[in-house]
Amino acid sequence: MIYKDICIMLPTYKRVKNGRLIKCIESIYNTVSDHKRAKLCLCVNENDSETIDYVENILPNYPIDFDVVYEKTTQPNLAYYFNKVYDETVFNDEHTLVSMVGDDMVFKTEGWDIAILKEVNAHDGVGFVWANDDYIARERCPVNLFTTRKTVQATEKPFMCPLFRAEMIDVVWGNIGIIAGCGHFLADVIIKHEHCSGLPANLWDENFGRLSPLRQINNSNWSKKQATIWSMICASNLIKNGLCDWNMKEIFKGY
Repeated sequence: MIYKDICIMLPTYKRVKNGRLIKCIESIYNTVSDHKRAKLCLCVNENDSETIDYVENILPNYPIDFDVVYEKTTQPNLAYYFNKVYDETVFNDEHTLVSMVGDDMVFKTEGWDIAILKEVNAHDGVGFVWANDDYIARERCPVNLFTTRKTVQATEKPFMCPLFRAEMIDVVWGNIGIIAGCGHFLADVIIKHEHCSGLPANLWDENFGRLSPLRQINNSNWSKKQATIWSMICASNLIKNGLCDWNMKEIFKGY
């Protein structure tokens, strides 16, 4: 199978006024090699009137196909948003990649789509690819992620671990990549993560403020243990289903 398109799955909340969402979307269509190749699916809160106005009146003018999935949560839940988009987006063709992208990310590398698709196709759609966030994660954690429905289905679990409303969903996938040897880092592809944690507190926006308590909770030892267990189950299923093998060198690294 040849993978030819990428669905940019993008949960967002009240980031039109401060320009973050607009900056993210414009960076996508300004750097993609082919506008038909990138499919944008936003997850928008039904009470976020500014974003709704943007997607109804401004986004249709952009040279890129888009879809909107609406949610009605009162507290943020990133795993739920990505899983909802995964299940409901119209861009669900088996040839189209699924992804985890934040509305505080900026696509910097021209032709990022070519590099991502080339790497995914080189591995026959097995595993996942992530780009350099040019911040603190880099090769250590896939804070952005591109994979296939083939891989997600073989984990026999939801796209994102529903235990975590913020943080840790990228750690889970990172662990899967280590255990099953199926994570591929693209150091030369930059999707810059302009995270609020890199800014003075007076520049934090409402969205970051809502997520901060959840980030602290999910960085607990209990959460880390649960993430490890979930990762092992997903990796084991990938191996059981014939997509990967145990990455013994990394599993026993340091012993």
